[in-house]
Amino acid sequence: MQMKPSALAGWTLFLLLLFLTVFYEIAGLGISSDGGNLSYLILGLTELLVFLGPTIFLKKYRPLHGLVDLRTKKVPRAYLSFVLCASLAIMFASFLLNCLCLPRTTPMGIGSYYPIRTGLGSGTVWLAVITLAILPAIAEELFLRGAIFSLYEKRGAATAMILSSLAFSMLHSSPDILLPTLVAGIGYAFLMIATDSIFAAIFAHLLGNLYSVLITLLAARYTYGVFWEYFIAGNVIAFFVFGYLAVRILRNLVREDTFSLPEKRSVPLTENLKGAVNSAGFILFCTLFLVRLGLTLLKAVL
Repeated sequence: MQMKPSALAGWTLFLLLLFLTVFYEIAGLGISSDGGNLSYLILGLTELLVFLGPTIFLKKYRPLHGLVDLRTKKVPRAYLSFVLCASLAIMFASFLLNCLCLPRTTPMGIGSYYPIRTGLGSGTVWLAVITLAILPAIAEELFLRGAIFSLYEKRGAATAMILSSLAFSMLHSSPDILLPTLVAGIGYAFLMIATDSIFAAIFAHLLGNLYSVLITLLAARYTYGVFWEYFIAGNVIAFFVFGYLAVRILRNLVREDTFSLPEKRSVPLTENLKGAVNSAGFILFCTLFLVRLGLTLLKAVL
């Protein structure tokens, strides 16, 4: 019996999260205590294996022939300024939400997820940037906004956007970044839908990752004080400026009939969502996520 695309997406997400859970338990948070070259190489290779492997399988899987569209076409020239402004707005919004969601009063928290050590050689820092920023942006977007989005798209673009963004957040698992990653995922998905190109989402994701690495290095060098107060205030201003520019450019694209949203489905969004998540694989994915999240919170309390 052939599995439905949405059911296949659920099982893929479950198996991927299971692999990540086992890997990070074995690897001790995914990186060795010395933060050397070998650690970053392992992280980079794991990222490629975990996300690109399923992407290639789903793309080549015969029963899905023609269904999985990775949207590897170029971003239309008319959208370049919109993609740039929207990507910067998403980047600043993600940082600000990280600051709000952190359990402490400093912006140090991103360093917990991008463990770059201070005092490293330039070669190791660049290797860390490649494995912690560049590779995840490419591999995760091809998998989530490419393969997974396509599997859910039969039930509407809105359903695919919500579930691919939710999966993006849940795969990160840490309670401190669930909201920032969810908001960022929705932004990446919208950019992909608007431009019909995965490269818009990859660009926005890459900017966000690079900014996170920069924040990590700054947080390791400067303790919380007046500097960070002004820096956060600057991020608030930048978010509103680039958000306004993005909305204004998008409005002009709509007026010029360059941009149009996908056609609205006759089936209500709630029914599409219910049908998409009603599979054993997705239920197991959510269950494993909740178990992993509960253990993380328990460790924090203890």
